[in-house]
Amino acid sequence: MALAVYMFKQDLASLYNRLLSVDIPPLELQGGLVVSVSYKDPLDEKQIEELNQAMLDAGFLPDKQVFLKDARALELQVTARTYIYAHYEPERQQTLAILLSEARFAGLVNRANYIVQALGWVDSIFTYYYTKKAEIEAATKDAEIAAVTWDFAQFDDTDPVVSIKEARSIPD
Repeated sequence: MALAVYMFKQDLASLYNRLLSVDIPPLELQGGLVVSVSYKDPLDEKQIEELNQAMLDAGFLPDKQVFLKDARALELQVTARTYIYAHYEPERQQTLAILLSEARFAGLVNRANYIVQALGWVDSIFTYYYTKKAEIEAATKDAEIAAVTWDFAQFDDTDPVVSIKEARSIPD
C-alpha cells in the first residue's frame, strides 16, 4: 500500500516537473490557489502537496482512496490472471471451450464432463476474485484496503489438470 501512495506521489511529481519545462501563465485553481510555474521555478514538496490538494478539490485528480482501491484491485486482477494463465493459458481455455461446444453438440457426455472440470475450476477462481474485489470496494479506510489479502495457491490442489490431448481422446 505504501508503494501505491509513493507511486501516486512520484507520478504527480513527474507530471509537475514535465509541466515545468515550459512557461505556464498564472492559473487560478478552485479555492483561490494561484499557480505560476516556469522552468526556473521547480516545485518543492510543500508546493506539490498544495497543488495536489487544489487539483483534488477541483476534481482534476481522483480521491486518494479511489486511487488506492484502483491500484489494489489492479494488483488483485493481475495476480488472478497470472495464476489462471499459469494453469490454463488463454489459448488453451479457448480450445477447451470449443471442444466443449463440439462435445455437447455431438452428444459426447463424458468428453463434455471432462472438459467442464477445467472451466469450473477457472470459474471458482473468478468467484474468489470477485469476492476479494468486493472487499476492496467496501473498504472505507486506507488500512482496510491494504488489509485485503488473497491466496490463489489454495486452488492448486483442486486443479483438475485437463488436457486438450486427453479431451480429444475421449470417444465417449
